[in-house]
Amino acid sequence: MKVHGINNQQEIYQLLLMNLIAANFETQAKMLRCVTTPFVINEKVSRLIEAAGVKSLAIDPPEPEDETIAPKRSFSQSG
Repeated sequence: MKVHGINNQQEIYQLLLMNLIAANFETQAKMLRCVTTPFVINEKVSRLIEAAGVKSLAIDPPEPEDETIAPKRSFSQSG
């Protein structure tokens, strides 16, 4: 940031807001558009999520009338 002459986070917000206010409506809409970066959950994270779900079900089992769906694939709990 210092390369661009910006010294703190507050200054960044002020510059962004000033640019937004100065822009026309179409440009403002483009500037405010929500942009997300796709990501992939790797196997390690998937195992952690599944283990947390199984633990949650063990602590608080579903009611008999609750609809549950068994996982298609279960990961082993090896290190």
